[in-house]
Amino acid sequence: MQSERKGIDERGCWRRVSLGDLAEYVNGAAFKPSERSPTGTPIIRIQNLTDNTKPLNRTRRRVDPRLLVQTGDLLFSWSATLGAFVWDREPAWLNQHIFKVIPREDLVERAFLYHLLRAATLSLANSEHLHGSTMRHINRGPFLAHAVMLPPKAVQREIVAELEREAAARSRLSLDLSRAGALANHLKEAVLASAFNRAAADPEIGRTTIGDIAAIVTKGESPRWQGFEYVERGTRFIRSQNVGWGTMILTDSVFLPAEFNLKREKSILRENDVLLNIVGASIGRTAVVPSDLAGANCNQAVAIIRLGGDYVDARFVNLWLLSTDAQEQIALGSVDVARANFSLGDIRKLELPWPAKTTRLAVVKTVEAQLGQLGQCTADIERAAALLERLDGARLKTALNREISVAPLPETEL
Repeated sequence: MQSERKGIDERGCWRRVSLGDLAEYVNGAAFKPSERSPTGTPIIRIQNLTDNTKPLNRTRRRVDPRLLVQTGDLLFSWSATLGAFVWDREPAWLNQHIFKVIPREDLVERAFLYHLLRAATLSLANSEHLHGSTMRHINRGPFLAHAVMLPPKAVQREIVAELEREAAARSRLSLDLSRAGALANHLKEAVLASAFNRAAADPEIGRTTIGDIAAIVTKGESPRWQGFEYVERGTRFIRSQNVGWGTMILTDSVFLPAEFNLKREKSILRENDVLLNIVGASIGRTAVVPSDLAGANCNQAVAIIRLGGDYVDARFVNLWLLSTDAQEQIALGSVDVARANFSLGDIRKLELPWPAKTTRLAVVKTVEAQLGQLGQCTADIERAAALLERLDGARLKTALNREISVAPLPETEL
């Protein structure tokens, strides 16, 4: 029977409490590199929580027994990556910057607290309590004081079951989206292979090298070598992260003083230059410079292939560089000492099919149209995945922040 007092229903009262009321939070230990060993007990680092494929460091050092994490224990990462996790691997020591969460089982179900911590992460990540620019973190005080709503344990179990059913449904949808994304990428590869493998197999189509058709093959330089630092406005400076798979990515742009172009004239970008990443994990990514990026400059990880400013040739070469034929040549020519790199000389040696101009134009039109359609599919898949992620956060808020009570816990329970 519904009580007349606000916030009370027949199943009991929701109480406003803090995270600190609901559990003990034990911070991990700091392990020095010299304390690691090939054998021993694993050490849980943040990367082991966010990626199960990351290897576990091990140690023979003994620390506070409370820092030994068992399968099923609840953890909260409060620095760098914020979030709640359930440990699902072998027993391990807890590293610093991670709390082992020991629930007050008389007040809260472990699974319900996990969802409370997930919701708290979303709230705290957008609050004034989040500190740091390079390593974000939440201080212990504001974290423990963060207010949450606590229902009776029977209701907690109902909510957990509801959230887990919905999470399972979202997981199935997410898997379907991942498969659709993989299929779209496979079809992109097939489109490129169909175009360029056919050209390579045609005996009437000759082959040439980048060095034979390019007017210039060069690269940029580090601004710091020239005594320049980034500024808020000025000449746009292209780095490897700005060169995607066939497109420019300008969401992470930086700028240099205009004087940089006076010192590095040879790497000033022109419309229809083809950019190719030649250093690091993104080797082989390529894009064509659009008109609005003419006048920008680039760093030493980005090569410039200039084909006389011809629109058709630039796009033909760009598409070919994305093909399996080109990527295999780049992989074979890359030198991996401390960091993989591909030289300008190796770029000039890249061998590609070079049909008549009319055929190159036809290839560009056909392939770009097909890749454009697949790109739209990929964008739709990414939007759907982002929507699923937002839906997860929204459901946490509606399930856990029901404003049906403001009754505090009795002093005797704290």
